[in-house]
Amino acid sequence: MQTQLLQWQLTCRHSCLRLCTGCADGIEEHGSSIMYKANVRKILTEGEGDKLKAVGVQLADGRTYRGQVDIVHNALLAYCLQV
Repeated sequence: MQTQLLQWQLTCRHSCLRLCTGCADGIEEHGSSIMYKANVRKILTEGEGDKLKAVGVQLADGRTYRGQVDIVHNALLAYCLQV
């Protein structure tokens, strides 16, 4: 039983890694970039209510990036609600 559980965990991790790598490759092939381990100070937003959307990020070191189309992040929901 223990061996089957370990094998399932390794298969799941490998599959998730392949999925993430494939997504990253596709994003970069279409001209976008990904910043890893970038400490975000603030998610820049525009609009109000139903029209509120993320348009960029300000990093902890002061650099600001605005997206031409979409900004994607993986911040915790609690952090996003503080914007």
